[in-house]
Amino acid sequence: MYLEPEVIEELEQGRKISAIKMLRTKRSVGLKEAKNLIDAYLVQNPFLKIERPKSSSGPIILLAIIFLAYALYRNLFLSQ
Repeated sequence: MYLEPEVIEELEQGRKISAIKMLRTKRSVGLKEAKNLIDAYLVQNPFLKIERPKSSSGPIILLAIIFLAYALYRNLFLSQ
């Protein structure tokens, strides 16, 4: 399957949505067709693993849990 070099470059950078948009513009195809073309290309080229960006909210959630645990500890054991 042939994809434009610019589209492949977007996929190599992990930007699947951007690659779909670019393919739609270059070939004047619909969203579904562009997505199917990209997905078919990725099946044929498994070395291009597209990973979702990791969430940056993990540390915030951890801090919230620690704060709540401390507040609970303080209310239960230090209020006597």
